[in-house]
Amino acid sequence: MKIGIMGGTFNPIHNGHLIIAEQAKEEFQLDLVLFIPAGVPPHKQNEAILDGKHRCSMIEVAIKSNPKFRLDTREIESDAVSYTYLTLKALKQQYNEAELYFIMGEDSIYAISSWKCPQEIFSMTTVLVAVRNHLCETQPIEEQIQLIKQQYNGTIAIIHSPVVLISSSLIRDRIAFGYSIRYLVPDSVVGYIEDYELYQMER
Repeated sequence: MKIGIMGGTFNPIHNGHLIIAEQAKEEFQLDLVLFIPAGVPPHKQNEAILDGKHRCSMIEVAIKSNPKFRLDTREIESDAVSYTYLTLKALKQQYNEAELYFIMGEDSIYAISSWKCPQEIFSMTTVLVAVRNHLCETQPIEEQIQLIKQQYNGTIAIIHSPVVLISSSLIRDRIAFGYSIRYLVPDSVVGYIEDYELYQMER
């Protein structure tokens, strides 16, 4: 069994996340992709993040039509800081016969050396990197991948997904200033955000 792992704050989940997950599933023949929203991410401890209940609910409505996508709430349910290597250890024990594929964004491969126990991450998973535009000049990211491979003896591959320049911060800003987010997130997530009046500010 091959399992993809997609972590992040998902504040909120958007179509960019879903496109990358679907492409990773297809390109690397994954049997399952787990969406694991962070509880207390170590690099965002001073940042205001929406309550985990809402973030999980938005993931649920976003992925419900895809039988190979699944929400995993282990980090949300923990009071501890969400360190990736600890989550991967727990997944390795749970799915002891599975191959794990950890999906990350381009920015993360440049920052991975500052993460807690990066060597353990590479020892447990194949890392899949979603680059911003694999159709253009890729030399810098390819050089970084080679550097990290040598440093940690890791297995790293690029996800050749369509280029979708959407971010959660863009979604939040558009909502705060009264702009539409339709076609940036699934309709079900638009409806959830509207129903609970999330990410709004006085205008």
